[in-house]
Amino acid sequence: MYFYFATRYETTVSGYSYPTFNGTSNQVFTTAFLNMLLAWNTLDPVSAREVARNNAIYAIQNNRNPFIDHPEYVQKIWGNSTLPTATELYFTEYIEGSSNNKALEIVNATNSAVALNIYSIKKQTNGAGGWSAGITLTGTLNKGSKYTIVNSAIASNCFSTSAANISTTASEMAFNGNDPIGLFKNGVLIDIIGTFNGGTANFGADVTLRRKSNITGPKTTFDKNNEWDSFSSDTCGNLSSRAIQGNTKTAINIEEDHTDKDLLDQTLIYPNPSSGDFIIYNITKQYAVTIYNLIGQVVFEESNRNTSTLSVTNLPKGMYLVKITDESHTVLKKIIIN
Repeated sequence: MYFYFATRYETTVSGYSYPTFNGTSNQVFTTAFLNMLLAWNTLDPVSAREVARNNAIYAIQNNRNPFIDHPEYVQKIWGNSTLPTATELYFTEYIEGSSNNKALEIVNATNSAVALNIYSIKKQTNGAGGWSAGITLTGTLNKGSKYTIVNSAIASNCFSTSAANISTTASEMAFNGNDPIGLFKNGVLIDIIGTFNGGTANFGADVTLRRKSNITGPKTTFDKNNEWDSFSSDTCGNLSSRAIQGNTKTAINIEEDHTDKDLLDQTLIYPNPSSGDFIIYNITKQYAVTIYNLIGQVVFEESNRNTSTLSVTNLPKGMYLVKITDESHTVLKKIIIN
């Protein structure tokens, strides 16, 4: 809505004296506030509810918010893509968690939208034999967007099936730690997680793997140590850069959820700014915390926390967004490390 406002009132916005505005008609927002909006835009993608509201407004007013219809416009207008430029799609996340918590993420870091009907996901069972028939991807993946495929029995507190691009019972999404997963284009392997014909040795059992941020394209050889970061089993919070969907909530929107807004008002992080040592006040339940940098990358993540202290002195100086989640609420806070 902020981005819509800036576009709709482009001819007059330079004269507005809001402290978050910089007095221009192109950037519109101060750099600090723009960085926060860009990070927020990455962390909270357009939801089905927002699409429905946009359609309802159009039915009455005959105008639309273009940033709901085309979220990629934000980066085209206000910033560079938050992802490294690539020439091809590639895997960015792999979840092999408890029970049926299985998920894959693919990113389009190219300079244009990509039609997906020539891409497929295939599996080699137990590191032996041939590739499976595969899951054919569908639709179009916009520049800078991510595509998620999940096992349809994935736990809702890991990821909501309604938020996935594909939710399926196909055998490809029943992989275990020794099942290589391949991304194919026109039947040709272009990226792989695991080693083809690697046998029964586990490379990815009970683990979440995320592609390192310096990797800018697919590879047909798997280099776990140099190209992937490993996280504990059932670490799901970064998948598709979407918030975890809990049993009592279907979407996170702190501007519209009064329960969350009350919690937001009560939760304090102090001192802020600090050198990286913070105290979180008014959190009385066990909670999880995830910290994102301003391009939406997870730089710290910890679940099942009971302590109010948060020490991240290893992070570089700068501004970050902190997501705090307990059993029924999620809030976002800004912290500054100096």
